Amino acid sequence: MQHFEHPQTVLLPAHVRLKAQAYAVNYADSGQVSPKVRGDHLTGKLGEEAVRLVYQSFGVAVDGPDYQIYSRAKKSWAADLTVSETALHVKTQTTKAALLYGLSWMFQDAATRSDATLTQAEDWVSFVLLDEDNLRARVFPPQQISNLRFAQPMLEHLRGKKQVVYAREQRWFRQEWAAL
Repeated sequence: MQHFEHPQTVLLPAHVRLKAQAYAVNYADSGQVSPKVRGDHLTGKLGEEAVRLVYQSFGVAVDGPDYQIYSRAKKSWAADLTVSETALHVKTQTTKAALLYGLSWMFQDAATRSDATLTQAEDWVSFVLLDEDNLRARVFPPQQISNLRFAQPMLEHLRGKKQVVYAREQRWFRQEWAAL
């Protein structure tokens, strides 16, 4: 996969936020109406847009993000973007959540619903830290799933339902930690 070696910071244009907000609000049609879920959809879509903008700034072809609304039963586990014909998943955490829980990204891993990415060792994922108040995103270089160390969530009620990638536990992140 063509990728960059150092984190990139990108400012998201206001029109991108508006598009992502409309998506999050419209997601209520799928039956997922809580403010938490709506916020998660907004955060995720802004992260996808940030990654798209970074790759496009390097002149790399990007397909996505997907703005189709899926029902809960038909949730797509497909990659969020296609970068130079390579599937790329995107995981985003807000700066507010990072202050509470540490810089980390969650993957669904429950008996009834599990992120297919977890079983695809060769898949690529890009991690994003999103300052939602200032529309600023820090996009970290993509990593293969096989290179990630997964852990249980800090929060007890999420254990057995999620797996977490804590930045501090990742070999690839050690040099970046000091820069933050």
